[in-house]
Amino acid sequence: MKLDIGKIRKSAERGNAKAQFQLGYAYFLGIDVKKNYHEAVKWFHKSEDQCNSNARYALIIAYADNGGVDRSLEVIVKCDYESGDRGDANSEYLHALYMMQRYTNAKEVFNRLIQQGIYSEQYQICEGMVQSFADDAVTWFRKAALKGHREAQSLLGSCYMNGFRVKPSTRMALRWFRKAAKQGDADAQYGLGSAYSLGRGVKQSITEAVKWYQKSAKKNNPDAQFSLGVCYANGDGVEKDIRKAYNWFAAAKNNGSAKAASALEPLLKCMMDEKRRRIIK
Repeated sequence: MKLDIGKIRKSAERGNAKAQFQLGYAYFLGIDVKKNYHEAVKWFHKSEDQCNSNARYALIIAYADNGGVDRSLEVIVKCDYESGDRGDANSEYLHALYMMQRYTNAKEVFNRLIQQGIYSEQYQICEGMVQSFADDAVTWFRKAALKGHREAQSLLGSCYMNGFRVKPSTRMALRWFRKAAKQGDADAQYGLGSAYSLGRGVKQSITEAVKWYQKSAKKNNPDAQFSLGVCYANGDGVEKDIRKAYNWFAAAKNNGSAKAASALEPLLKCMMDEKRRRIIK
């Protein structure tokens, strides 16, 4: 998409509502100008004041994060963004988290707009704005990951594994998971365990999967705790031990795993039946 920004700006400054919207859109997505959300919102408001419906929907998306974003995080990111000095990995990671939060909230609003039956042109405009948040998040995760930020490396690995705004690549996912896992990231360690369990991009090995599940589970990752519980319940890669399975399911439940909560009752019944059989013998 190529815009004649100079011509559009002059027309916008003369009060043309369509040009004001186009200028705001250019600033929002960074088309032929440096991306600037404050400028985008300013021009969207000018256009919306003249009843431009596209600008109205654009403002809904632009403000989708209001009340949903941690303001302390927003202040940090805003200072970094305006100064242009975001060279350290932690600032880049914070910015990525901020953009992911904006993406999540904007997508929720976007889905509500779809349910209301918005026009095709407005659908495309809003969709482009929502996806721009996600693209920005992945860009900043990558910047931080390249500087060795372990959480960014882990999340970038998840993006590749799930094809989130990047071409799906198990090889790239495992590459970033390994980097993060070596630094002790629990989510990345679980990701490696899952890959070995399913044979995704690596030779399937339940023993190797259990090794990574254990590392992650000890750091209170509920998915790893649940998976380790399943391994002990079935005797996969470890000696079958119902009591250990129960303990790991209980730990996973305490860390918010709904799957683990559902698994506890039948496992407890199994333990009680086994105890009764021993008494009878």
